[in-house]
Amino acid sequence: MAEARAIIETCTFLGAEVPLPIVPLWDLPAAAVLLGVSHANLRYMLTVHKAYVLPPLYRVKGRRLHRLLRGSEIKALQVRRLRGPGLADYAKDCPG
Repeated sequence: MAEARAIIETCTFLGAEVPLPIVPLWDLPAAAVLLGVSHANLRYMLTVHKAYVLPPLYRVKGRRLHRLLRGSEIKALQVRRLRGPGLADYAKDCPG
């Protein structure tokens, strides 16, 4: 098996090096679509399942803060939301 290496690319705007791959981030409306729930239900899930999500990330747009979710948080919420057989193998890979 080939050993995994971090790919480094240089940002042309800042001239800074950025390690790739970058963790994908989704805002709440996009995360609600991925999970198949309403925006209000997703906000409720985030309050109920606080122990399974990491500290919040925010993006500033104008004067408003928009909450962002990592891919691992979406996967953890999906496992908590689903019920039924065959989920044990999927849940092993999730944090929490």
